[in-house]
Amino acid sequence: MDMKRVGDVMIPLEKFPHIPHWFTLRQALAELDRAESEALKNAPKSDGGGCLPWVIVVFSAQNELLGMLNRQDLLRGLRPEMMANQPNHYQEKMVDVKIDADLLAMSFSCDKAMASLRRQIERPVSEFLSPIETTVGTGDYLLETIYKMIERNLSLIPVVQDGRIVGVVYALDALREMTKLLI
Repeated sequence: MDMKRVGDVMIPLEKFPHIPHWFTLRQALAELDRAESEALKNAPKSDGGGCLPWVIVVFSAQNELLGMLNRQDLLRGLRPEMMANQPNHYQEKMVDVKIDADLLAMSFSCDKAMASLRRQIERPVSEFLSPIETTVGTGDYLLETIYKMIERNLSLIPVVQDGRIVGVVYALDALREMTKLLI
């Protein structure tokens, strides 16, 4: 029995959401929505739906990999403007204050909140990227990749060949392939 390699199970880049760094959060959300719709439409019925993309790969103008944008990064981009540039510990302090629900309800305005979100969603994704610290090659053994995912607590790793990203591999896909070999 031959051990699978990453190139055998990766999702090719052309089938995975990827955008340039100057895209806005709005454009990134639209790309993620499009990719999810496409994944659901093309998923085999017997597969239970397959993996939905929850990460977008982001490139420079020179087509170099800059980072990834996951759903948490997107949500961070939608934080209220007054908290957007504050460190996380500052935000925790703000939440630690006991809030009077009646006063909060009186001061809340859906129109103001939506206006703020519309401004936030036009910010470039480059402000919210997660750096990529680990990659694997197409010829790497799948078991090695699984160990890297475990060691670094990753559920997705970009796949490179000749210094260029050519795809990604999900932990779930790697696990499915290993299960086929073991069961």
